[in-house]
Amino acid sequence: MSWHVNSPVKRAAQGRVAPARSGFPDRAGALRPRRTPGSSLKNESGQAAVEFALVVPLLLLVIIAILHFGKVMNYWLDLNHVASEGARKAAVNHFSTDAGYETYIRGRLETDELRTGGTSSIPSPATIAVCLPEGSDVGDPVTVQVAVDYSLPFIGATVPLRGTATMRLEQPADYAGGGACT
Repeated sequence: MSWHVNSPVKRAAQGRVAPARSGFPDRAGALRPRRTPGSSLKNESGQAAVEFALVVPLLLLVIIAILHFGKVMNYWLDLNHVASEGARKAAVNHFSTDAGYETYIRGRLETDELRTGGTSSIPSPATIAVCLPEGSDVGDPVTVQVAVDYSLPFIGATVPLRGTATMRLEQPADYAGGGACT
Protein backbone atom coordinates (compact mmCIF):
# COMPACT_ATOMS: atom_id res chain seq x y z
CA MET A 1 0.00 0.00 0.00
CA SER A 2 1.48 3.35 -0.91
CA TRP A 3 0.64 6.75 0.48
CA HIS A 4 0.20 10.00 -1.38
CA VAL A 5 -0.95 13.49 -0.52
CA ASN A 6 -4.33 14.51 -1.91
CA SER A 7 -4.82 18.02 -3.02
CA PRO A 8 -7.84 19.67 -1.39
CA VAL A 9 -9.73 20.24 -4.63
CA LYS A 10 -9.47 19.11 -8.21
CA ARG A 11 -9.91 21.44 -11.12
CA ALA A 12 -12.76 20.75 -13.48
CA ALA A 13 -12.24 20.98 -17.21
CA GLN A 14 -13.98 24.38 -17.55
CA GLY A 15 -12.05 26.03 -14.74
CA ARG A 16 -14.63 25.41 -12.03
CA VAL A 17 -13.65 23.96 -8.70
CA ALA A 18 -15.04 20.46 -8.05
CA PRO A 19 -14.95 18.64 -4.70
CA ALA A 20 -12.80 15.57 -4.20
CA ARG A 21 -14.35 12.33 -5.39
CA SER A 22 -14.57 10.50 -2.04
CA GLY A 23 -17.73 10.70 0.03
CA PHE A 24 -15.84 12.31 2.90
CA PRO A 25 -14.54 15.86 2.79
CA ASP A 26 -10.81 16.05 2.22
CA ARG A 27 -8.44 18.27 4.10
CA ALA A 28 -5.48 19.84 2.46
CA GLY A 29 -2.45 17.63 2.74
CA ALA A 30 -4.28 14.67 4.31
CA LEU A 31 -2.56 11.33 3.84
CA ARG A 32 -4.80 8.68 2.39
CA PRO A 33 -3.96 5.07 1.64
CA ARG A 34 -3.77 4.31 -2.02
CA ARG A 35 -4.53 0.86 -3.31
CA THR A 36 -2.62 -0.45 -6.15
CA PRO A 37 -4.63 -2.14 -8.89
CA GLY A 38 -5.19 -5.80 -8.16
CA SER A 39 -4.60 -5.53 -4.39
CA SER A 40 -7.23 -6.98 -2.10
CA LEU A 41 -7.93 -7.49 1.58
CA LYS A 42 -8.09 -11.28 1.47
CA ASN A 43 -5.79 -11.60 4.46
CA GLU A 44 -8.29 -9.73 6.68
CA SER A 45 -11.43 -11.64 5.74
CA GLY A 46 -13.27 -13.09 8.77
CA GLN A 47 -11.36 -10.98 11.29
CA ALA A 48 -14.56 -9.48 12.76
CA ALA A 49 -16.11 -12.93 13.20
CA VAL A 50 -13.06 -14.19 15.08
CA GLU A 51 -12.99 -11.13 17.34
CA PHE A 52 -16.72 -11.50 17.99
CA ALA A 53 -16.27 -15.18 18.87
CA LEU A 54 -13.54 -14.24 21.36
CA VAL A 55 -15.57 -11.48 23.05
CA VAL A 56 -19.01 -13.16 23.25
CA PRO A 57 -18.23 -15.63 26.10
CA LEU A 58 -16.79 -12.87 28.26
CA LEU A 59 -19.74 -10.61 27.49
CA LEU A 60 -22.24 -13.36 28.38
CA LEU A 61 -20.38 -14.07 31.62
CA VAL A 62 -20.61 -10.39 32.60
CA ILE A 63 -24.34 -10.29 31.76
CA ILE A 64 -25.05 -13.44 33.81
CA ALA A 65 -23.04 -12.03 36.74
CA ILE A 66 -25.05 -8.79 36.62
CA LEU A 67 -28.34 -10.72 36.59
CA HIS A 68 -27.36 -12.86 39.58
CA PHE A 69 -26.11 -9.81 41.48
CA GLY A 70 -29.51 -8.20 40.90
CA LYS A 71 -31.26 -11.36 42.11
CA VAL A 72 -29.12 -11.47 45.27
CA MET A 73 -29.81 -7.79 45.98
CA ASN A 74 -33.55 -8.32 45.46
CA TYR A 75 -33.60 -11.26 47.88
CA TRP A 76 -31.55 -9.35 50.46
CA LEU A 77 -33.95 -6.38 50.29
CA ASP A 78 -36.93 -8.74 50.58
CA LEU A 79 -35.43 -10.44 53.64
CA ASN A 80 -34.87 -7.06 55.34
CA HIS A 81 -38.36 -5.86 54.48
CA VAL A 82 -40.02 -9.03 55.80
CA ALA A 83 -37.88 -8.96 58.96
CA SER A 84 -39.01 -5.38 59.56
CA GLU A 85 -42.68 -6.35 59.12
CA GLY A 86 -42.23 -9.27 61.52
CA ALA A 87 -40.48 -7.10 64.10
CA ARG A 88 -43.34 -4.61 63.99
CA LYS A 89 -45.90 -7.39 64.51
CA ALA A 90 -43.81 -8.76 67.39
CA ALA A 91 -43.40 -5.30 68.97
CA VAL A 92 -47.18 -4.89 69.26
CA ASN A 93 -47.66 -8.54 70.35
CA HIS A 94 -49.86 -9.45 67.40
CA PHE A 95 -49.52 -13.25 67.70
CA SER A 96 -49.41 -15.34 70.88
CA THR A 97 -46.94 -17.99 69.66
CA ASP A 98 -43.63 -18.10 67.82
CA ALA A 99 -45.23 -20.30 65.17
CA GLY A 100 -47.73 -17.52 64.39
CA TYR A 101 -44.85 -15.12 63.63
CA GLU A 102 -43.00 -17.71 61.57
CA THR A 103 -46.11 -18.48 59.49
CA TYR A 104 -46.79 -14.76 58.96
CA ILE A 105 -43.21 -13.96 57.96
CA ARG A 106 -42.86 -16.99 55.67
CA GLY A 107 -46.11 -15.99 53.94
CA ARG A 108 -44.78 -12.47 53.35
CA LEU A 109 -41.62 -13.67 51.53
CA GLU A 110 -41.64 -12.58 47.91
CA THR A 111 -40.93 -15.86 46.10
CA ASP A 112 -41.59 -19.56 46.52
CA GLU A 113 -37.86 -20.05 46.22
CA LEU A 114 -37.34 -18.17 49.50
CA ARG A 115 -40.35 -19.82 51.17
CA THR A 116 -39.61 -23.45 50.36
CA GLY A 117 -36.13 -23.65 48.84
CA GLY A 118 -35.35 -26.68 46.70
CA THR A 119 -33.69 -24.87 43.80
CA SER A 120 -30.07 -24.75 42.69
CA SER A 121 -29.74 -21.16 43.92
CA ILE A 122 -31.50 -21.66 47.27
CA PRO A 123 -31.40 -25.32 48.32
CA SER A 124 -33.14 -24.88 51.70
CA PRO A 125 -35.98 -22.59 52.86
CA ALA A 126 -35.40 -19.39 54.79
CA THR A 127 -34.84 -19.69 58.53
CA ILE A 128 -36.85 -17.35 60.74
CA ALA A 129 -35.95 -16.41 64.29
CA VAL A 130 -37.86 -14.13 66.68
CA CYS A 131 -35.60 -13.26 69.64
CA LEU A 132 -36.18 -11.52 72.95
CA PRO A 133 -32.56 -10.93 74.05
CA GLU A 134 -33.35 -8.89 77.20
CA GLY A 135 -36.75 -10.18 78.26
CA SER A 136 -40.40 -9.68 77.38
CA ASP A 137 -41.26 -6.44 79.18
CA VAL A 138 -42.38 -3.18 77.58
CA GLY A 139 -39.37 -1.34 76.16
CA ASP A 140 -37.20 -4.44 75.73
CA PRO A 141 -35.92 -5.11 72.20
CA VAL A 142 -37.36 -7.78 69.95
CA THR A 143 -35.24 -8.91 67.01
CA VAL A 144 -36.48 -10.75 63.96
CA GLN A 145 -33.96 -12.38 61.68
CA VAL A 146 -34.71 -14.03 58.31
CA ALA A 147 -31.76 -15.82 56.69
CA VAL A 148 -31.12 -17.95 53.62
CA ASP A 149 -28.03 -19.30 51.86
CA TYR A 150 -27.65 -18.36 48.17
CA SER A 151 -25.50 -20.62 45.99
CA LEU A 152 -23.66 -18.76 43.23
CA PRO A 153 -23.71 -20.54 39.86
CA PHE A 154 -20.44 -21.56 38.15
CA ILE A 155 -18.47 -20.70 41.30
CA GLY A 156 -20.10 -23.05 43.78
CA ALA A 157 -19.68 -20.60 46.66
CA THR A 158 -22.54 -20.00 49.07
CA VAL A 159 -23.39 -16.48 50.17
CA PRO A 160 -25.40 -16.09 53.38
CA LEU A 161 -28.19 -13.52 53.01
CA ARG A 162 -29.64 -12.18 56.24
CA GLY A 163 -32.34 -9.64 56.96
CA THR A 164 -32.54 -8.35 60.53
CA ALA A 165 -34.81 -5.84 62.25
CA THR A 166 -34.99 -4.78 65.90
CA MET A 167 -37.80 -2.83 67.56
CA ARG A 168 -38.87 -2.07 71.14
CA LEU A 169 -41.80 -3.95 72.64
CA GLU A 170 -44.87 -1.77 73.04
CA GLN A 171 -46.75 -4.45 74.98
CA PRO A 172 -45.48 -7.35 77.09
CA ALA A 173 -44.74 -10.36 74.91
CA ASP A 174 -47.01 -13.42 75.14
CA TYR A 175 -44.64 -15.55 73.03
CA ALA A 176 -41.40 -17.21 74.10
CA GLY A 177 -39.14 -15.64 71.48
CA GLY A 178 -37.46 -18.80 70.29
CA GLY A 179 -34.69 -18.90 67.76
CA ALA A 180 -31.11 -17.79 67.68
CA CYS A 181 -30.37 -14.32 66.36
CA THR A 182 -26.73 -13.56 65.60
